[in-house]
Amino acid sequence: MRISDRLNWVVAVIGIWGGIAPFILGYSLHIAAVWNAIIVGLAFLVFGVWSALSENAASARGLNWINFLIGIWLIISPFVLGFASITVAMWNSIIVGAVVGVLELGAALSIRETETVNY
Repeated sequence: MRISDRLNWVVAVIGIWGGIAPFILGYSLHIAAVWNAIIVGLAFLVFGVWSALSENAASARGLNWINFLIGIWLIISPFVLGFASITVAMWNSIIVGAVVGVLELGAALSIRETETVNY
């Protein structure tokens, strides 16, 4: 199993957290924060699993970069969508976005083109 695969499985689990966090952390009444968390969490889950299972290095790297960009979105989303005043939602978004961004950057940079060779 590649290092990038392990990192992507962690991102997939973080995606599950993203989808349930509003209900656990108690900000489920703010619609923008909830839908943002659910959609982004689902994206992390889908793209993380897809990348981890991909045998094509270029595809896996592309999916890593997509999740990296979604992580950046998650960092800025409280300010764009107007839920920065909900402290727990804001900090959850910033922390999760930063963690996923770092993990996906590491995953994308750890993939080598030679990994596409099958014997």
